Amino acid sequence: MNVTGFARRAGWARGEAAEKMADTQSARRVGKHWLRTAVAGLLLNAALLFLAVNMGISAQTVLRPRSDHFDGERFFNPAIHGHERGFVDLLKWASKRRPPHWRERTDVQPGPPPARHAAPGVLRATFINHATVLVQMDGLNILTDPIWSDRASPVSWAGPQRVHPPGIRFEDLPPIDVVLLSHNHYDHMDVPTLRRLNSVHHPRFFTGLGNRAYLERRRIQRVTEMDWWDEVPLGDGHSIVFTPAQHFSTRDAIDHDRTLWGGFFVKGPAGALFFGGDTGYAWHFREVRKRLGAPRLALLPIGAYEPRWIMSQVHMNPADAVRAAGDLETPVSMGIHFGTFQLADDAQDQPPRDLRRALAAANLPADRFWVLAPGESRDAPAVAAAAASDKAAANR
Repeated sequence: MNVTGFARRAGWARGEAAEKMADTQSARRVGKHWLRTAVAGLLLNAALLFLAVNMGISAQTVLRPRSDHFDGERFFNPAIHGHERGFVDLLKWASKRRPPHWRERTDVQPGPPPARHAAPGVLRATFINHATVLVQMDGLNILTDPIWSDRASPVSWAGPQRVHPPGIRFEDLPPIDVVLLSHNHYDHMDVPTLRRLNSVHHPRFFTGLGNRAYLERRRIQRVTEMDWWDEVPLGDGHSIVFTPAQHFSTRDAIDHDRTLWGGFFVKGPAGALFFGGDTGYAWHFREVRKRLGAPRLALLPIGAYEPRWIMSQVHMNPADAVRAAGDLETPVSMGIHFGTFQLADDAQDQPPRDLRRALAAANLPADRFWVLAPGESRDAPAVAAAAASDKAAANR
């Protein structure tokens, strides 16, 4: 029962009790109990209203046409619509979970400052942390789901805390042109970091439908909302396509799935980049390949996947990620979404281990799927070189 309904019920019961006050002392006690309950309910309602107005609900009610992933009020995942894991499943997991121990924070040294730009024809990726990657291609500098905050949380004193610092210091970033925001979860849409980027670098921000108003209320400018398969030109031969993903969105207790989630396909003279965002394995990887072609580099999530009974719909495990890379027909992939925040029940070093096993099971060499240390950079092989490597591997 929601808070408003509870308060109404309390008020009704209080009235019933008031009619009997003259008859018995117990009725007076009942009335007082329900009065306290009703007042508590009203105060909680007021608190929620205060949070909604002053902290901001992430999505505003906007009239949009229905689609194959929007029912008129909320977005949904076409492949599992009506069969999603819900709040009861979450409570079941929370009540029984025994998360493995993660090591205490390790203050590793940050990587060297990246070059201001990559050379023409180069597609370079620098792993920073979690789902944050600096991508440099043909003079364009892109950040994916940037987070430099200590916690992935709405507050600074609680919530998942990082176990290592970002691989690149914020002050060492090159000029950032584009920021890609896959969805509104706190580990992917980190407002303090976005404000710093907006203030220092003035980039363009791209995200799913429903997120612009929330960001603009936080003084984050130049925000473009996109629906699945929308394409926005950037100039100089670059464009961005917002692609489907199988996930969900929520920023607070009352905005579940009111904003859209997804991934990005960035086209450019140096080739294409695919950023998968946060997603379970589903139909969309093959559809991306069919519609947009094979990316030169794919950034795919490999962490926060245990236990599978609740996580598999929305988080890929490494075997899923290898399968997704095959669907995309990308010559090389890079693992993201692991090792920074403890969000599920996989062990701290489990994703790289499971990825090695998945690659071996698929008879793929380790260099087809990178796992980079924070601050480490690597250039994607040229498409011709990757094709030659695949042919040589097939002949061995």
